Parts: sequence; structure tokens; C-alpha cells
Amino acid sequence: MQKNYNFDVVIVGSAHINALGVIRSLGEKGVNPILLLTGNKRYIEKSKYVKKTYYSDLDEKEILDTLINKIEFNNKKCYIVPTGDFVAYVIDKNMNKLKSKYIIPNIKEKENEISKYMDKYEQFKIAKKNNWKMAKTKLLDLTPDISNDIYPCILKPAVSAQGIKSDIRICKNENEFKVAIDEFKNKNYRNVLLQELLEYDYEIDVPGISNSKESIAYAMIEKINIYPVKRGSTCYGKVVAVYEKEREKIENLINSIDYNGIFDIDLFVKENEIFLNEINFRNGALSYALTNADIAITLEWILANETGKINRKNIEKSYYFMVEDYNLKLVFQKEISIFKFISEFFNTRVFSYISFKDPKPFIYRFILKKRR
Repeated sequence: MQKNYNFDVVIVGSAHINALGVIRSLGEKGVNPILLLTGNKRYIEKSKYVKKTYYSDLDEKEILDTLINKIEFNNKKCYIVPTGDFVAYVIDKNMNKLKSKYIIPNIKEKENEISKYMDKYEQFKIAKKNNWKMAKTKLLDLTPDISNDIYPCILKPAVSAQGIKSDIRICKNENEFKVAIDEFKNKNYRNVLLQELLEYDYEIDVPGISNSKESIAYAMIEKINIYPVKRGSTCYGKVVAVYEKEREKIENLINSIDYNGIFDIDLFVKENEIFLNEINFRNGALSYALTNADIAITLEWILANETGKINRKNIEKSYYFMVEDYNLKLVFQKEISIFKFISEFFNTRVFSYISFKDPKPFIYRFILKKRR
């Protein structure tokens, strides 16, 4: 049933479980969002919770034109929720053009501040200031005489919004390093981030919110199955309460930069030590998993801005979630057995696609697509 909230919400992003999770978490709480769908894929707009859909290419000018000149809403206030690095970058970069119409995630209410901290080397610096362990990290300018003495290492775009995940390279020796550097140069990168390749035991995802005055890390999502195996995307995981020591460190880190928005932090666990991997200044793909604990993270962020106070909810009992298609791919690649998949399926409390309350996205994504 629709509640009488005095704000609207625009979700900006591509057809992905990230945006779908935000749509459903809001809709289940009585907020029907507006969707600005970027790219060519279609299916999340079929959700029964979407009030209206606008379409745009993944292009800065077109996204801005749609936000400024085309999207209409009923209430005086409208919040923007980006669900990808590029759209988060575009919105932050153009904050001054958008802030008269929208309430926007920000750092210190300044344009380009989130973009600054999207730089992984800037994250490395603030992590060190806040006593977080990280892998050895360097920012490399792509000069002719570039060299390296850290192996094995991982090379990736310094700013995720300005690169793509497929450009990440793992180098075990000098020859592989030189080949990777040449590839980055050919793709017109000016610099790359080099990090020591940690052989960690497992990964943890930490979703949370901040309203610039205070912050909260709501949960830890322990990644059990990943596709592709190792360094891929999570397809089966366990939602647990945040370790108190890490909760305080995470909240101090976020509070130190006066961030106002949803965040998603990646951690590595190695021999019971926790390392910070990266901070995403946007909603994360796994945040819908928190709805089983009655945490609709987007709505919690909005209400934290409306009331000035954060609702400090906790995970009382652990449970499992699944990204169904990726987990099934592990069966096809013989990384897990069909029996393990079935066991995990029946243990799962939150699915990324399957929803009896909102079935159309699943039907259009899998059944009708395969039939066509």
C-alpha cells in the first residue's frame, strides 16, 4: 500500500540486479520510484513498483538532459539514487546543475568530491589515516620508463567510473607486467593503480548509509560462491551482523570525509586479519539481501536525511542470499555440483531475481528472453 511520503525517488542505472534491488526494496515499503534506465538491456522496468520509466544511452549529456528537462515528479523533493559507477560519477560531476531539482549524494555538498574519492589511490590514503590495513598500493603514471618490484600484482583503472572491469590485469612477472602496461597505454589510460595481489581467504561486502552527521554499517555479507571463481561477482553469500571492531572503523572512515549517501565497502579476510579493498560511493548490488532483516537501505538513507537521524538497525540472525543465474553458471562450469546448488537454493532467504510479489522482471529476463 502506497504511503504518504512527501518525496519522490529517481533511480538511475542499467538493467542489473543493483537497480532492481533498489526498486523492489523501495516498492515493498510503499515508495514507487521513477526509473531512468541507461543502456540497451530491458527487463527491470517491468517491475510493478516502477511509477514511470525514462530511457537514455549510457552517455553523460543524454543522462543530464533527461534528468533536467524530461523527468517529472509530484513532490517538491526528489532524491537521486545512482546504481553504477559511471552514473554516480556523472551526477557528482554535474551536481551544481542538478541540485536545484534533486537531492543528491555528496561529500561536503561540493561538486566533484565523490569523483575525487572514486580514485582508488585517494581511498588508499584515507584508509591509512583511519588505521585500515590495505595491500601495498601505488599509483603509476604510464611513462616510458615505468617499472615495478611487486609481484604478483593487480593492475586496474585508478577510477572505476573511467574504466571497465574487463581491463583489470593480474601480473605474475615482469613480462606480464609490460604486456599489461602496453594494453593500458593503447587504451589511452594516463595512469593505473597497482596493488599487491593478496591471496585472501574470503571477501566481505559491507553496505551502509551516512547523512554526513553520522553513518552506519548495517551488515556484513560473507561471499561464499563467486562467479567467475575468485575475483568475480558474488552469487551466494551469508548475511551476518557487523563485527563491532570493524563497524566502528568503517563508520569513522566514512564520517571522516562528511559523506552523505549510500556506501558499499569491500573487505578481504586473510588469516583472520581484515584488509580494506575499496569503497563504492553508491548502492551496492547485494544490498537487497538486507530486506530479509527489514532494512531497505535506500529508504533508510532518505529517512536519515528527512529526520536528521539514522535508524540503527542490526542483523539479529544470519541467513543466505543468492544471485541465481551466476550460481547456476558455476554448476555448468563444474565448480559446484547440482546437489550443492539445490541445497543452497533451499537455504536461501533472498533471491536477486525470483520474487512472487514482483514476478515480471524474472519472467522477462529469463523466460521470454530464452523463448525469443
